[in-house]
Amino acid sequence: MTAAGIALSLRNPSAASAANTVTATMSLNTFEGVKGDVVFELYPDLAPKTVAAFKKYADDGLYDKTAFFRVAKFAGKGVLMGGDPWTKEEQYCYVDESSCATKFCYEKKADGGYSDQIAKTCTAGNWYGPDGFVTSSQRASRDDNGKAIRDKFGKGGPPGWRKDGLSKVKLEPEFGKVPIERGVISMRRFGNPDSAGSQFIISLSDMKDEMEGNHAAFGKVTQGLDLLDKVLEADTFKSEPLRFPRDDKKMATVWPAYNLPTTRQGIDKIVVQ
Repeated sequence: MTAAGIALSLRNPSAASAANTVTATMSLNTFEGVKGDVVFELYPDLAPKTVAAFKKYADDGLYDKTAFFRVAKFAGKGVLMGGDPWTKEEQYCYVDESSCATKFCYEKKADGGYSDQIAKTCTAGNWYGPDGFVTSSQRASRDDNGKAIRDKFGKGGPPGWRKDGLSKVKLEPEFGKVPIERGVISMRRFGNPDSAGSQFIISLSDMKDEMEGNHAAFGKVTQGLDLLDKVLEADTFKSEPLRFPRDDKKMATVWPAYNLPTTRQGIDKIVVQ
């Protein structure tokens, strides 16, 4: 390969992995009427474990009827966060495998499910209410005063996952493989490098300064970026600040706390082929 060819491969992950890309289709359905498919090319050559985890969660239906729970803009940049099963429209139940000893906490069946006698943690479902608002009567105030709702968003994941060191679900980090620019999708991580669960971040701006080398990017939008730009314009209200964890000695970037959408920014389904 020529020097020019090597440089192109380093700058453009889709060109470097074109022969082995995987396609993911995300079907949007928001309260404001943003509907349509967003198509991604995923890079199993560059981030095989991350792509495999994302595909498993999609195949398992973990992303079905969820929503973007952060619509964040700051300093001319923007990101969307999704992939949390706690945002499902229907009730979602799970057993926290890390909360107790397996043989005393629940009984796992041969098909991978759990016995009906075992207590599960469940969401109420329909977090945004029948009219699509978290609290429609207080939407104008941009603050629902409902911590019971707000505290759930961004804290869910696959069974056995926690965002701390007690998590039984760990995803080996594949950092620095794909430049985190506009349209790139990354797995959201927390304090530990291997702490990613099912949550993901879609960058709608160049996010190299905030995320490069500390987040596992694994794909990029090839169709429907305009739909995601419309989602980014959703009305938001007060939430916790948004942080981008780092493992180097640089200070983590923190975005102000107005990025929880007041209306449902729904994701009907994600299909990975």
